[in-house]
Amino acid sequence: MSGLVRSIAHEQALADELGMDPSRFEFQLLYGMAGPIKRALVEMGYRVREYCPVGELLPGMSYLVRRLLENTSNEGFLRAKFAENVSAKELLRDPRELIRSNGASPMKLQSPIPLQDQHRKNSASLDTDPGDVYRNSPLVNFVYKDSQDKMRSALLEVRKRFGEKYPLYIGGEKVWTDQLTPSVNPSAPDEIVGYGSEAGIAEAERAVKAARDAFGKWSRTPVEERARLLERAADILERRRYELSAVEVFEVGKPWNEADADIREAVDFCRFYAQQMRRLGRPKLTQQVPGEGSYHHYWPRGVAFVIAPWNFPIAILCGMASAGVVTGNAVIMKPSEQSIICGAMLMQVFEEAGVPPGVLNFLSGHGSVIGAHLVDHKDVDMIAFTGSREVGLKIWESAGITRPGQRELKRVICEMGGKNAMIVDSDADVGEVVGYSIYSAFGYQGQKCSALSRLILLEENYDRVMERLI
Repeated sequence: MSGLVRSIAHEQALADELGMDPSRFEFQLLYGMAGPIKRALVEMGYRVREYCPVGELLPGMSYLVRRLLENTSNEGFLRAKFAENVSAKELLRDPRELIRSNGASPMKLQSPIPLQDQHRKNSASLDTDPGDVYRNSPLVNFVYKDSQDKMRSALLEVRKRFGEKYPLYIGGEKVWTDQLTPSVNPSAPDEIVGYGSEAGIAEAERAVKAARDAFGKWSRTPVEERARLLERAADILERRRYELSAVEVFEVGKPWNEADADIREAVDFCRFYAQQMRRLGRPKLTQQVPGEGSYHHYWPRGVAFVIAPWNFPIAILCGMASAGVVTGNAVIMKPSEQSIICGAMLMQVFEEAGVPPGVLNFLSGHGSVIGAHLVDHKDVDMIAFTGSREVGLKIWESAGITRPGQRELKRVICEMGGKNAMIVDSDADVGEVVGYSIYSAFGYQGQKCSALSRLILLEENYDRVMERLI
């Protein structure tokens, strides 16, 4: 409160400079204080929220005492205004000018290392080069009008393409089929986002052959070249992030921020896997024995079949497929039947990035037909699946059967559902618990494996939390 007016003026000026819509932020002021300021802000069109401490007496009193000390300090705004009659102009003066008038200079602070970067440096393995840390791609901040305008423009452009047809990609060629699968906007079922060519057994066999033929050369391709392919794909994903986010909004009903986060995650998968492959691709000396050189190498396995869900239609599909590609395997990727267009767009990204023919193949179709066929196929060496426990267990069971002519035992990587719990300790901030619980459980309608499904409370804070939560 002691510096309240200047802080408010600063935030107003900053918001105006950034072109922010006043409805996108709010001023929060303590109940019973600064009534004229609250009224003035409301009259200016800003959102104002009054707050007050609620709950046990002692914590509430300690909070109010801290506010009282602030407001009665010798350097406080209230004393300067009402006891010393300092002018409003002087009170709103830039603090840096005040420092200079006293013959000093503003102190320059060294930029702190972000916590996540500190963790990365502290957790770096012994064979990680100094400075070999990963920094996540930033999220789009939709508070800014410029970001909102770009997203609205992307939505309009994608809507113009409603009803377009998308092919399969096999061996570097576009493949069209007579059967088309419509992809419907779940928020408006009468809208067809697009039609995907439906693959059958013949197309699945063709994709396996294309992948098998491409595997030999690709597995011997230098690690650096494979890593650069992923980095080019990441650049394209970033350049097209608004367009791809708009496709997700229409095809799987994602809110803007969740759609953008999905594209950001795909970018991170590509860049992080490229970085890690450079590290893993270096032969590692395991022991030193006279007259002997013992090194640890990673070798590609063969043909990978990737099956992705609809709720993270680009991120998870990209993550599993790009991991297979950068490690030197040939990949057949199949999106969910509810997110065919997102999968087709990802294939376009890798085509533009220059993926060699047959190294990455795209099939859309029914899981019960082409999915089951490829899981059982003798020439598919590994399967990566994200989806339900029921389907995942069937994949494990089927992959465990050795087929006639099969060269390798199949490797299976399954992510099957999730039951995430939050444990609330006795000293937890109830307000934080309630806010994060609701966001985790119901963000994107809870349609993700990371959604909160169990809230575990200690007996002593059960009533307090439930009173606020329900």
